[in-house]
Amino acid sequence: MKLKNILKNIPIKQFKGSKEIEISGICANSKLVGPGNLFIAKKGRSDDGCQYIPEAISGGAVAILSDIYDPSLKQIAQLIHPDVASIEGEIAANYYQFASQELFMVGITGTNGKTTSSFLIKHLLDHLDGPCGLIGTIEYIIGQHRYQASRTTPDVCTNHKLLREMVRQGCHSAVMEVTSHALDQGRVQHIDYDAAVFTNLSLDHLDYHQTMENYCNAKTKLFSSLNSSSRRNKKFAKTAIVNADNPWHKQMLKECSVRAITYAIENSADLRALDINLTAKGTSFTLSYGGESVPCYWPLTGRFNVYNA
Repeated sequence: MKLKNILKNIPIKQFKGSKEIEISGICANSKLVGPGNLFIAKKGRSDDGCQYIPEAISGGAVAILSDIYDPSLKQIAQLIHPDVASIEGEIAANYYQFASQELFMVGITGTNGKTTSSFLIKHLLDHLDGPCGLIGTIEYIIGQHRYQASRTTPDVCTNHKLLREMVRQGCHSAVMEVTSHALDQGRVQHIDYDAAVFTNLSLDHLDYHQTMENYCNAKTKLFSSLNSSSRRNKKFAKTAIVNADNPWHKQMLKECSVRAITYAIENSADLRALDINLTAKGTSFTLSYGGESVPCYWPLTGRFNVYNA
């Protein structure tokens, strides 16, 4: 793709070089840069990506996005923006042609239960709507291919790349575990979610977020992102799905304007699990929804797994 097409509608403060050059990929990790790549040199929590520009050029980068112009770089296109991280997601989405808009996207966030929920949702979508991709703690699943996960929610460039590959492999949907770190660091920018799920919030990651309020606010970004309009026709209305037994569930919806569905065991909710019977071989319960009751059974044990039903 030509560089000028990647930069469409993105405000670049300063540009040096040709916008007609072909870009073979985009990458924010200098060790993974390949020939013809655009290298995104952004500031992290502990270091500055600009210090890795020489390594990226050695790897074959033909264009650099950074926050300061370097006159010593010759034969390299330079894109200058004061806040590189703020446009990284849009650049990735442009390059991978907004792959998330071609998939039914489910994002799951919460302290616990994300992995179990993601595999169960993938199983259902595989049977209901054809192949479903997965990005999570254990692995990334793309069609028939499985890759060991490097982190629960990858960087934003990798996320858009994985979603585009899912489309190429014939996937109709994708499920993502979305961590609070990823939301706070913009790793899911410009991913067009159709449904967002909140499992729970408990004491964790306070070394990073400092307070439970900060932790909660990071997770609310997944639900506020549902408000943005899509560029494609949707089969289904966007939906927020939250655990009403967790005291933070109302906070998840404070900036979310789409349809919300609640689920619970103890509290009043749209979906409730009643008459739970736990055995060593599985769990049975009655699912109440819309005035109807449906008997349910599955071979997973533990009351906590009822929330994943």
